[in-house]
Amino acid sequence: MSQPDHRSLEMLAAALEMEKKGKEYYDRAVETCRNELGREVFQLLSDYEVKHLARIRQIHDSLKTGQAWSEDLAVFELPAGLGRLFRRLAEQKTEHIRADTGDLEALGVGIDFESASVKFYENQLSRAAEPLEKKFLELMAAEEREHLKILTDMRQYYTDPESWFMEKDRISLDGA
Repeated sequence: MSQPDHRSLEMLAAALEMEKKGKEYYDRAVETCRNELGREVFQLLSDYEVKHLARIRQIHDSLKTGQAWSEDLAVFELPAGLGRLFRRLAEQKTEHIRADTGDLEALGVGIDFESASVKFYENQLSRAAEPLEKKFLELMAAEEREHLKILTDMRQYYTDPESWFMEKDRISLDGA
């Protein structure tokens, strides 16, 4: 059994803390969001934070016992179609486009949180030496970018639904 990689363990401990805070935030947002679409999206993001926590905790515990990075823990499938899922939810709830100031503030905090998560994982890439650790970090950053995209789409949907639908439907003003 080899010595645990302290840098990786510290990175994973920081990731666990970040993901835990994200889950707690999204859980609060589910409780306080005033519209159904927002609650569904925040619940979806909370559920992904749970998956992140479990994945990171497994890797952390494995490394802590002196095991090396393993492909079965570090490499995972990115969820397919998160953007399509938001679009489907949004199209189903066109009559519920009312977002109050609190909902928009919650989105802003979520956007800031996801941006910080992307930066965290991208910054860790430059420090990683192990190829499987790099792959794990790349995948985590990609998944966080998807979460960020969902939140920025939702903000546009709330603040300017007509342009959101035009952009998503690729409708041009000249009718082409």
